[in-house]
Amino acid sequence: MKKLVLICAITLTGCASKEAVWEQAGASDKQFGMDRGQCMAQTESTVFASVPQKMRIYTACMNGKGWQLVEK
Repeated sequence: MKKLVLICAITLTGCASKEAVWEQAGASDKQFGMDRGQCMAQTESTVFASVPQKMRIYTACMNGKGWQLVEK
C-alpha cells in the first residue's frame, strides 16, 4: 500500500493541526500528485466557501479518486 504523508490542514489553511497520510493501494507518487493537483484546483475554484467547506470539498474529491485520509 502506497503511503504519502502530508499535513492535512497546511494544504488549505497554512497551519498544521494533525499529521495524516493519504493512502491508496497501488498508487504512485505521480498519481498522488496529479490527483492532489486536480482536487486543489477544484477546491480553489470555490472562492466563497469557508475553510471548513474547502476542507470537505478537497477531502470528498480525494475520496472520489480512491484516496483515504488516515490520521497518525
